[in-house]
Amino acid sequence: MYMIIVEEANTRGPESPIEIEEVNSLDKALAIVNKFAEQYLSDPDNQCIIKLMPTSIF
Repeated sequence: MYMIIVEEANTRGPESPIEIEEVNSLDKALAIVNKFAEQYLSDPDNQCIIKLMPTSIF
């Protein structure tokens, strides 16, 4: 399982994430990452941080 956390890059201090999703496969996780990457690449003034993490290492 993988967790994707999308946060705004231009904020100071703790902010609520834009989106948090947990998916079962790496393919689904990468599809979500690509969706946000395309969205934010089209608007250079609006930046985000995308974190892709496994929920378990075992």
